[in-house]
Amino acid sequence: MKNLILMAAMIAMATTVNAQNKVSKWNITPRAGFTVSTLTNSDDCDSKVGFAGGVEAEYMTNNWLGISAGLIYTVQGAKCNIQISEGAEEQPTYLKLSDIKVNLNYLSLPVLANFHVFNGLTLKAGLQLDYLTSAKMKCKYDGYITYYPDPEKFYGPGEGTKVNVSGKDNESVKSQMHSGCISLPIGIAYEYKNIELDARYMLGLTNANKTNTDYDDACNSTFAITIGYKFRL
Repeated sequence: MKNLILMAAMIAMATTVNAQNKVSKWNITPRAGFTVSTLTNSDDCDSKVGFAGGVEAEYMTNNWLGISAGLIYTVQGAKCNIQISEGAEEQPTYLKLSDIKVNLNYLSLPVLANFHVFNGLTLKAGLQLDYLTSAKMKCKYDGYITYYPDPEKFYGPGEGTKVNVSGKDNESVKSQMHSGCISLPIGIAYEYKNIELDARYMLGLTNANKTNTDYDDACNSTFAITIGYKFRL
């Protein structure tokens, strides 16, 4: 009888240990947070804050290594500390652009190797494809436009009616940007009771801009901090 009790206790202990060591093969993590981004190779660009949000799925190959893929919407770009003049002050039309902010909205596909190095702590690295969904430049403008009331009359220099104009503009610059980029994401995450705090840096490997000669070598440089909830399947 004692032997039967001892055997049952041993089986129960083995079952408990096996359950504790069992690793979920799949998990899905919806996440949301913010980005801090700029463009490289330009002294005129500063960081700007944007949004990041999406979902990632991870397959655990063993207790310490997982492979994940995701679909994340990220707002990248930069804030430019330059003033651009269109026309000259002595010309009929003169506009000065300032407070320029370039918003590059991407649908990102990160593929990562996740190294679970410690209880709750994970190191991440991989490659990311960024598909450009929209690109807009916001700015303020100030200047004047010269009107000529009589189209049949010849107007000399300084003639005509000058009208001062100022305001804000938000125009698409998608045609000036590459439709896709490749970046190198590296990061660290900590999980506690299925809640994961993720911080990663995405280094652009390809140019974001394709037409502006001042920024031909400009690549995205983006930090992203998100929080997510991990569902184990």
